[in-house]
Amino acid sequence: MANEEGPAINAFTELDILILGNACPWVTLVLYGALLTPLNKKAIGDDARPVSAEDRDCATWHKAAQQSQNSAVRRLVTPQQLAVAVSGGVEVKAWGIRLLQEEAERNGSSFSINGEDRINAHNDFFREKAVTSIREAAETDTGLKPFARLADNILRLQPQIYTRTAEDLTGIRKLCTSQRGGAQGNATTNIIYPAAMNNALKSVEQSCNVIIRAIQDDATTVGETSEIFGHDKARERLNSALGACGNLTHPGKSVAFCLLPADRALVPADVHQPSYNGYLGSGSDPAKWAL
Repeated sequence: MANEEGPAINAFTELDILILGNACPWVTLVLYGALLTPLNKKAIGDDARPVSAEDRDCATWHKAAQQSQNSAVRRLVTPQQLAVAVSGGVEVKAWGIRLLQEEAERNGSSFSINGEDRINAHNDFFREKAVTSIREAAETDTGLKPFARLADNILRLQPQIYTRTAEDLTGIRKLCTSQRGGAQGNATTNIIYPAAMNNALKSVEQSCNVIIRAIQDDATTVGETSEIFGHDKARERLNSALGACGNLTHPGKSVAFCLLPADRALVPADVHQPSYNGYLGSGSDPAKWAL
C-alpha cells in the first residue's frame, strides 16, 4: 500500500502546482474554462444567477484551497464579515442585531437597521484592486501570504466562458472571457470577495458611529438613524467605498427598520421600509429580514 500511495501523492502535488500555482499558465487557463449556467433564484420571474461551472479538475482543487485558507481569511475579515468559517454566522448576526435592538428599546434611544444586498456582486469586483488589497493585508499578517499568492494566480487569469448551443456539433460555444469578479462556481470566490471588501466595511465602521455585519454581499448597518442616513453618513460612505472596489455603488435591494416612528422620515425614498406591527416582539422581527 505504501508503494502505491507515494506516486499518487506525488501526482496530486504536481496537479496542485499546475492548477493553483500557474506553473504552466496556458494549461491553467485552458483548465479554467467554464460552462455558464443561468439558475433562477425564484420560481417566478427572470432573476437568474450566472453560475460558472468549472471542470472537476479545477473545482476540486479550488475547494481544497478554500478550506486551507479559511482560518487565515477569517482572521482578516472578522468581525464585520461573518460568512468565512464562522460557525452559525447568520444566527450570530441576527441575534447580535436583536440584542442591540432590545438595548435601544429599553433606553428609548434612536436605533435603525439598514440591510442591503448587491446583485451579482461576486461577479463584478475589480480583480486588480482585490489583489492589491489582499497583498497589503499579507504584508501585515504573513499568515495571509499563501492566500495572497492564491488570489493573484486565480484573478490574473481571464478564462473563456462557454454556453450551451444547438447550433454547433460540440453543443457549446464561446460566449466571452471572464475579466471581472470571481466565478460563483469557484469555491475560492467565497473567501476572495470578503477579503476584497474588507477595507470598505472596516473603514466605514471606524469612521462612523455604527456597527456593520455582513454575510458575503449582504451587509447590515445598525446604529442611530442619523448616523446611518444622510449626506456623508454610513450608508452613503459604504456605497462609495464598495463602489471603489467594483460596480457595487448601488445596492439591488435596500431595506430599513427604525425603532422610533419619528426616525422613519430620515430614511431616503429609495430605501424600502416594510410594514411591521409596532416594536420588537409585537409583530414581525426586523432582525430576520435584515440579514
